[in-house]
Amino acid sequence: MVVRGAMLIDGTGAPPMGPVDIVIENDKITDVIQAGWPGMPEQENRRPLNAAHEIDARGMYVMPGFVDAHAHGGSPQK
Repeated sequence: MVVRGAMLIDGTGAPPMGPVDIVIENDKITDVIQAGWPGMPEQENRRPLNAAHEIDARGMYVMPGFVDAHAHGGSPQK
C-alpha cells in the first residue's frame, strides 16, 4: 500500500515534510519518499509504482499515533 502526497509530521518538533509517499508492507512503514516540495508539482519519476492499494492523501497530514503514557501503576489507594 502507498499513501500518496501527504504532509508528514514526524513528532520530533520539526516542520512538516512533504509531500511524501509512504510505503506500507506487511502492516509496517518500509519507506518514506519525498515526492515534491510544498507549492511545487509532485515529481512523478520519484514515486513508487504498482501499489496494490493507494490512498490519495494530497492536502492531508500524516502523524504518529498519540498515546497517553500517563499512568499511576501500583500506587496505593487513599
